[in-house]
Amino acid sequence: MSDGKMITIVANGKPRTVRVDCSLVELLSQWRLRPDMVVIERNGEPVPRASLGEVRLRDGDRLEIAQMVGGG
Repeated sequence: MSDGKMITIVANGKPRTVRVDCSLVELLSQWRLRPDMVVIERNGEPVPRASLGEVRLRDGDRLEIAQMVGGG
């Protein structure tokens, strides 16, 4: 459980501060992104969509988040 401490990650090339023990699902929720509409790489490795709630961010993590856009 978080005690209010913060860590720094890099998301799409920009430093961001998030709370300790934040999951990827929680991060997406804070940023109003739908888990079913993004693809995420963490430290160069793809993150399976089914694992987004289990993956906890660590200080220094590098994320690439790509949003899928519908259209036609």
